[in-house]
Amino acid sequence: MSEGTVSVLMVCHGNICRSTMAQQLLTQMVLNAPGGSPVKKIVKIDSCGTSREELGNSPDPGTQKALQNHGFPPLNHRARQFDVNTDTQFDYILTMDNANFKNVQRLLQGTGSKAKVEMLGSYDPKKQKVISDPWAGSDRVFEECYQHIYRGLEGFLKTEFAEH
Repeated sequence: MSEGTVSVLMVCHGNICRSTMAQQLLTQMVLNAPGGSPVKKIVKIDSCGTSREELGNSPDPGTQKALQNHGFPPLNHRARQFDVNTDTQFDYILTMDNANFKNVQRLLQGTGSKAKVEMLGSYDPKKQKVISDPWAGSDRVFEECYQHIYRGLEGFLKTEFAEH
């Protein structure tokens, strides 16, 4: 990234539920931030999975429905896997659970990446560090996931982009 700009990568298992939801939410939060806000430094937001399981698939219908319930348009996204050739260049890599965190740490070994790798839930004011995978869950489970991600992203922005 160029000087003064920031990139953020969201990572979950398959890239069809949590990370795509987080990508969409953070994108909207950046767009809605007032001009001059430090949040506007975020110029690149992406998501991926650590698994090949869902490669090329669209977001889970539960993810789409949860986002649409909050006024988001349908996502035009295809699941992709973490790529050590390009994803190591992100400034922040936010994972959803312990397995994602460990997988990303392993993938980054020997790459020289300077990314700050954190679990998104570590920014949750309710201290719920693990954002559970809602895959195959009910509408309520996806809504709870949405709320958890939203809280984590708010905490992330307040912690990492506070005006000084």
